[in-house]
Amino acid sequence: KAQLVLAPSKVFARNSLAIVTKANNPLNIRSLADLATVGTVSLCVQTAPCGKFAEQSLTNAGVSIAESNITRGADAQATLRAVTEGDAEAGIVYATDASPDASVAIEQRYNINNEYPIAVTRSSSQRVLAAAFMEFVLSAAGQSILSRAGFLAP
Repeated sequence: KAQLVLAPSKVFARNSLAIVTKANNPLNIRSLADLATVGTVSLCVQTAPCGKFAEQSLTNAGVSIAESNITRGADAQATLRAVTEGDAEAGIVYATDASPDASVAIEQRYNINNEYPIAVTRSSSQRVLAAAFMEFVLSAAGQSILSRAGFLAP
């Protein structure tokens, strides 16, 4: 990868996982452990990053959900839709996809943070613009925008 970029990449944002629930959390879900007993849980397919991270988070917490109680979405949006459309009681998605009024934070010791790198590629025909964009994303103004969208600082 190093030969593809002009300079080493930099992490510009991070994202964590969150438990999503139906509006107003009617089952009073408070932790990953609660997912083992709520009924159907929506997770991303295991080949998608959100699925891999959700499985790791559950493993970190020592939580096992019966496969018969899991419905799988192709990505975080499909996983979230399963909950909002009533096909699942709860799910695990990226915090940036979760609505604050229908989500529960996952304890940091069990959570997985996904890092997003940025770099200017050697093959770019617009290196100056790419570098300017990278500089903006890493700036206080860029970080403020990302923070408002729910991303964590690098």
